[in-house]
Amino acid sequence: MKILITLLLCLSICTPAYAKTYKAGLYKANKDVAVYQKASTSSEVVKKLKKGRVIAIDQIKGNFGISDQIKGYIPLKNCELETSESDLVADTKTAKKTKQIVVVNGPLENSRSYKVSLFTKNDEDEWKESLVTYKAHVGRNGLKLHRHRHDLTTPIGSFTFTYAFGTHKNPGTKFNYKKLNKNSYWYYGNNTYKESSHTLPGEYLYVSRRAYEYALFINFNEYAKVKSAGGAIFLHCYSSHPYTAGCVAINRNLMKKYIKTIQPNAKIIITPHMRDLNKY
Repeated sequence: MKILITLLLCLSICTPAYAKTYKAGLYKANKDVAVYQKASTSSEVVKKLKKGRVIAIDQIKGNFGISDQIKGYIPLKNCELETSESDLVADTKTAKKTKQIVVVNGPLENSRSYKVSLFTKNDEDEWKESLVTYKAHVGRNGLKLHRHRHDLTTPIGSFTFTYAFGTHKNPGTKFNYKKLNKNSYWYYGNNTYKESSHTLPGEYLYVSRRAYEYALFINFNEYAKVKSAGGAIFLHCYSSHPYTAGCVAINRNLMKKYIKTIQPNAKIIITPHMRDLNKY
């Protein structure tokens, strides 16, 4: 019996404490919380969150959170999750129209870093996050609610996807897919794909072969109803720059997964802040 008690005591001492798993969402500070320069409490304190403040945590790094609202690393042990990002997505108007939503928001740690993730509704009516990146690129001048042609911004709002295209053969997407060729344009006249042996007023897609290995058209300004708003807004692969002219760009391998995974009725919500998801 003494041996058994000794073993149990040893197990209770030697077994590590349960490591809490954190997830993205809205957190409330349970006390005044120091914000650190790095993901370590031994690093410099750059700011303090007042007790009771609610802040959106977009990215988790160990026991720390990263927010688009404040620069630095927030220790989450002193914060309480109020609403997960998955629940915020589930409560949107967009969620009533589809079972798949791509969410774009940011910037996060720096002015060029945005988050893109796919939320999918399962058979238990739960929204689960997947295909996440924190290194997406958007328009050189950020996100904008009322964008104009050539202002280098990415439109804010809830949109559908329509076409898929790329320099490779169809990778298995359910979308209507166009393999690019030397006659491939995105025609500004009605904001759609068009082929022509003559130069058209629009974007010559074939020349941007790296960015357009795989791409999905984000149906902003359908049929170019508002001429000044522009068009040709895509979810596509990285180009040679850490920004775009208005599209959303992600890693090539991840883009290939997106184009194969999402269905034609999927939606995309683009917003600077997670807390604004309820607008869409």
